[in-house]
Amino acid sequence: MDAPPDGRLPKGWTRLAALAWLGLLVLAVVAWRERALFMDASFQAFHMLLEERLLIYHYRFCNALSQILPLAAIEAGLPLQAVLFGYSLNVWLLYFGLWLLLHGVLRHERLAWVWLLFLTLISLDSFYFIPPELFQGIGWMLLLWAWVARRPDMAGWRFWLVALVLAATFTFAHSLVPLVFFYCFGWFWLDRRGWRHRRMVALAALVLAVMVAHELWFTDWYDAMKKEEFWRHARQYWPRYHELPANGRFLAKAVKFYYLLPALALLMSAVYAWRRCWLKLAWMWGFGLAFVLLLHIGSPATAYRFYSEANYMPLSVVVALPFVFDGWAAFRQMAQRPRWAWLWPHGTLALLALMLAVRLNAIWHNHDHFVRRLDWMVETVRHARHAWQTNRVLVPKARAPMDLIVMEWSVPYESVLATALIHPDSAGEVFVRRDFERFRKWLEDERQGWFLSEFDQLPADTLPDRYIRLGHWPFRLVE
Repeated sequence: MDAPPDGRLPKGWTRLAALAWLGLLVLAVVAWRERALFMDASFQAFHMLLEERLLIYHYRFCNALSQILPLAAIEAGLPLQAVLFGYSLNVWLLYFGLWLLLHGVLRHERLAWVWLLFLTLISLDSFYFIPPELFQGIGWMLLLWAWVARRPDMAGWRFWLVALVLAATFTFAHSLVPLVFFYCFGWFWLDRRGWRHRRMVALAALVLAVMVAHELWFTDWYDAMKKEEFWRHARQYWPRYHELPANGRFLAKAVKFYYLLPALALLMSAVYAWRRCWLKLAWMWGFGLAFVLLLHIGSPATAYRFYSEANYMPLSVVVALPFVFDGWAAFRQMAQRPRWAWLWPHGTLALLALMLAVRLNAIWHNHDHFVRRLDWMVETVRHARHAWQTNRVLVPKARAPMDLIVMEWSVPYESVLATALIHPDSAGEVFVRRDFERFRKWLEDERQGWFLSEFDQLPADTLPDRYIRLGHWPFRLVE
């Protein structure tokens, strides 16, 4: 039942992974509305309906692969329900497709497990946050390492062409992904003597060159803004980084929400101490703590749980990579003793099954929050129709249930699509903002109905009539 580090695992591992993917599919199908109408997904779904084309933002080209089914539904003239359902399903298919490439094509079952654990280990709100290119980028990055394991000599132009395409894909996906690549680079360098050669260094240089090219020629306003915020906070808190408010909040979240992350970190610390792998222990903790510090400098307050969680997700790779290689090897070694014979493979498989069951259950129980936030928007528009004979509502941020709606900028897109799901004529908008002075000229226009948001000010007549019919009703302010 044993397996070499990159060899085939017992069939039970594949069956368990298949059950986990089936569970994720069921969740994606049941929660299609809540996933497709949360934050960036609602913005992109709205603009797909409006523009009927692939949408690429901030040069994150990989995101086009998540839009195939919703655009096909739009092209086929299917109802809004099919478009949004297709969006939720498309993201699951993309993630599952990456797993099939890792597991079935490149035959690296352990890296396929790293990918599955990345998607489940601490995911809570992140399951409902479907467009993040960061998640996609991690998958493409793991594919590169599976490609290296497939051809460890790293020879030939085909190897380097594939490596270049994958490096460009994950580097352009999100600026954090190359950092995780270099964590994996350091871990494999410590783990495998056969990989310590000049071509391995050349691979790191290739990724670094793509990073430089991205920085020089493909940095837009959003990335520039984030970098400016990072350096401003770095100067503000220097050298008192231990006083960053996010530090204490992260520890609280790690215990309450992300408990499997510290649990695996402590487990692997014990394994590395037992096996005297001090360099690997230092690398895992050193990189993990440095990564957290980097995130906290960029966002000292971490005001939004879902947003900080999405950025913490790469920490799953930091602990999952050692776990599936060295952790399982340690369990297999311990199982050689009669009293520990149960530990491999059955005990390890049971541990994995328990971890996945716990996390899928947590994701499901978090579903109610996302249902209630959309229900609040639908009910707000319904109340406006009955009380004020309009379908457009201005809600001051101080009056809005911010713990429910999370971030206000996306509410116009979420509300108009959530109400349009009932019927195109039922479409209405909820606009939440601290004040509305910036939008006075549109609000005072009584002849033309408008769709208003931070990023779009569109005449209602320009919206796709097949899906959204806002009409020319005025906005009413909630006092």
